Amino acid sequence: GGFCVLKAGADVWCWGRNGWSQIYLGVTDPVITPTLVTDIDGEIVALSTGANHTCARTNFPDAEIWCWGLNDSGQTGPVGGYPPHVIGDWDAPPSTLDLKKSLASGTMFTCAIVEDGQVACRGSNLGDALGGSPENFGEPVYPELALPAVGVFTGPRSMTVCAELSAGSFVCWGSNTGNGTNFSSPEPYQVASGGVSSFAASNSAYLVTDEGDVLSWGDNSYDQLGRTGFPRYTPTTCCRDW
Repeated sequence: GGFCVLKAGADVWCWGRNGWSQIYLGVTDPVITPTLVTDIDGEIVALSTGANHTCARTNFPDAEIWCWGLNDSGQTGPVGGYPPHVIGDWDAPPSTLDLKKSLASGTMFTCAIVEDGQVACRGSNLGDALGGSPENFGEPVYPELALPAVGVFTGPRSMTVCAELSAGSFVCWGSNTGNGTNFSSPEPYQVASGGVSSFAASNSAYLVTDEGDVLSWGDNSYDQLGRTGFPRYTPTTCCRDW
């Protein structure tokens, strides 16, 4: 995939591999120099990149989601490639939501917080990443959450999706839920309580709580969980000596 950054002033700059126009230029050659993404209407406040697609969200009142790049699984909505287009069937979330945490793109899917604090996911359901099975190509799936979401998280090459709920709990579903098994699950599973300041995932998952604790779980082939040994399928505190 390529790389994109959201700079102060709501500008998005992208560069790198561009085989599916995920850098936006309408070509498929690599882009060596960071290049400004244009033709997205509105102030961009959130940005997410999947393996080969990119999505951005504009500010209220519309809070529109624009996506471009590979769309082999419906991860960018009804169409893909160039230019960016609005996913029109995702309604704006509550106006009190921090939009910076309202959009997440994984390997071949995209999730967003929409109306009433629901999380909507579309694209490939490999590893149960959508939290359910879509009825038709590109249609959204709504994981069954106990409370409205205030944040949604994944990684660009991950099939693990997590949501921070309004009461402060943190739940995950997909290929690496932290539920103590190595089986994927569409059912959200609570892995932490209290606020979460950051999250990252690939074959392993990591979160940092508001208290500064680091929890990790999943694959540990290269001791990436912050400890030696076998994979861990339950979140465990790590990295206290850092």
